[in-house]
Amino acid sequence: MGQKIHNLRYIISAQQAQYIRDNYPGKTDAEKLANYMKECGKGSYELEGSRLHQKQKKGKHNELIYPEGYGKGDYKVTQNFHTEFLLNSEGKFQNEIDPDGINSNEQINGASFNYGNKKVNTHKYLDINVVKRLDPQWRHDKSSGYKSPLLEEEAKKLGKLNDSYTNSHGRYAINGMSSKDNATQLGHEFDQMVKGQ
Repeated sequence: MGQKIHNLRYIISAQQAQYIRDNYPGKTDAEKLANYMKECGKGSYELEGSRLHQKQKKGKHNELIYPEGYGKGDYKVTQNFHTEFLLNSEGKFQNEIDPDGINSNEQINGASFNYGNKKVNTHKYLDINVVKRLDPQWRHDKSSGYKSPLLEEEAKKLGKLNDSYTNSHGRYAINGMSSKDNATQLGHEFDQMVKGQ
């Protein structure tokens, strides 16, 4: 039963994204989402950290591999914390399941509805820690070898500064910025879309 409830998060997230696609104008999912957020009004969304959605792995010759569909990065837009929209740099929703077709990035880094609350720490218990135990086998298989960047404090503690989310010259650096700054920049571009600039 726990696995079914956990996996329902992916269905909810896909349905929310599809609702935006079907009901708002725009050439990309990002434009459609921006139009939806305009309608919702000021303060209707937040640009959240997306560290856990920036996974990559090392190839056979130590080359860095992002999943197909990652583009130049992912960024996250949330509404009331529970609704999570993840988009790649091309402006396409990234969900584990998607009626418009899926790519590797969606299956590895995709968005999911959050059951937990942001301020009560139930998010970690209900939405993060259970993933290894309750995710479907196909997601474990697809994600094998992929790792998220580390928080800066954790990277320092482990002596792995190259794997830090905030290192602009490290393993996760993209577009000349740290993974964190890149996601922030992509989020800023979305914010400008919402504001019509």
